[in-house]
Amino acid sequence: GYDGVIRTSTDAIKWRIQNSHTRERLQKVIFHDGIFVAVGWSGVILTSPNGKDWTKRNSGITERLISVEYQTNLFCASAPNRVIRVSTDAVRWNSPHAPAVSR
Repeated sequence: GYDGVIRTSTDAIKWRIQNSHTRERLQKVIFHDGIFVAVGWSGVILTSPNGKDWTKRNSGITERLISVEYQTNLFCASAPNRVIRVSTDAVRWNSPHAPAVSR
């Protein structure tokens, strides 16, 4: 959410604010195979094994990330200007390899 706010609940009634270690606005969070991944403004990427303890990851960009998905053994974070970051482990993020262009 706004100002890096992350809220968690075990019963969907009582909610607790968790320390995300960022003040950037968060856009989306997913859970896959035991890890939460959140993305947001200024290229912020956060990961957590439990939704409470968050670690900031280096995305290598400053663009606003608006989405994160997982498919075919790959996490993919995207920005509105078609900037994409990919990761196989949600820790190390890189630009995807551009396909060769024929001339």
